[in-house]
Amino acid sequence: MLRAVAAPKETTLAPVLLVGYRRQALAASLRHGPIVLVVDRTPPKSARAKAHAVVHVDFRDPKGGLEKVCEALGGERPRGVVALIERSVAMAAEIAERFDLPGIRPAQADLFRDKVRMKARAREVGIRTAAYLAVTAETTASELVAELGLPLVVKPRSSSGSRDLVIAKNLAEVRAAIKGAESADLIAEELVKGVEMSVESLVAGGSILFTNPSEYLIQGYASIVPAGVSAAHRRGALELNAEVLHAFGIADGITHLELFITQDGYVLGEVAARPPGGYLMDLITAAYGFDPYDALISISCGEAPEVPAASVRPGCAAALIIHPGVGEVVAVSGLETVKALPGVERVQCSLRPGDVLGARRGVGESKGWVLFLGADRPGLVRAIRKVQGLLDVELRAPTPRVSGGSDA
Repeated sequence: MLRAVAAPKETTLAPVLLVGYRRQALAASLRHGPIVLVVDRTPPKSARAKAHAVVHVDFRDPKGGLEKVCEALGGERPRGVVALIERSVAMAAEIAERFDLPGIRPAQADLFRDKVRMKARAREVGIRTAAYLAVTAETTASELVAELGLPLVVKPRSSSGSRDLVIAKNLAEVRAAIKGAESADLIAEELVKGVEMSVESLVAGGSILFTNPSEYLIQGYASIVPAGVSAAHRRGALELNAEVLHAFGIADGITHLELFITQDGYVLGEVAARPPGGYLMDLITAAYGFDPYDALISISCGEAPEVPAASVRPGCAAALIIHPGVGEVVAVSGLETVKALPGVERVQCSLRPGDVLGARRGVGESKGWVLFLGADRPGLVRAIRKVQGLLDVELRAPTPRVSGGSDA
């Protein structure tokens, strides 16, 4: 039994470790027995009540976190381990290696977390990526422009969801983007011209059990599942996906691979060994009629999940993320009208008058979303455009804060 991390609940099954927190994943995991949340931030009270135990660790120190997890387990061997968020991937890999569980190992986790190493590995086996350079304190903006051209992309080597990504259009913007690179640990890339999309996969025993192509209709704001690409582009994307998973040695788990369809073929963007963001897991559930989190937990426990066959034609689902930008919310209108529209399945919006919004640093940041279901892609696109015209968030510049003080 787990020791005093939380009040243990009676069980005959060994626990599953969820590293990081996602509400839907916890709900799915409860069907598999007791759950231990391994987190670096305190989860909601409702989640703590459902979990068998909660272990607080520092994801920046995977080996130190592993020892805390082992201490909490008190000699008990977990049934499985799943990384739910990008920053927890290395921690989950340490646990999987210690207990010989399905999942990636620490050496693989380094490839997924470090975009420079990721792209280097891809190129070693002949997989095409954007041209790139690691940015150090000695790197100059002129060097980057000479090698990569303009515009170019600058982003952290170990972030996700386009967080803190900058598209620099001139030398001054490149210089500003790499300022302080010694501590920021950046990568610079050529800007790939093409259609960006993703492929999500469930893998068990070295075999790809399920794949889904996702379309980025509006980059960072609207996605459609499955992607509305031609049969030839779908085959090309899935072939690249299989090639990458083989090259990175993925035997068990879930992956999220981003790629570009260009005039010259397919270009790997990035690949992650954790569930995708942007509500894509919800869209997979809606379009294919199964819970990918439930399947992922089964894989982590060495079981074979039931997933849709490749021949099954899915439905169509889409998500529109709500984030109006920087400013103070004055009013939100159109929500009730949007909820009544044909094709709109669900609407969630946390915006309230008086909320002050900062800059959106990555696609994982949202203030709500709209879920669409439909028979075909054209109908979903029309519904998304209609909602964009009806949902209105009025913003104004935030009121400056006045600090207290004395005239003396």
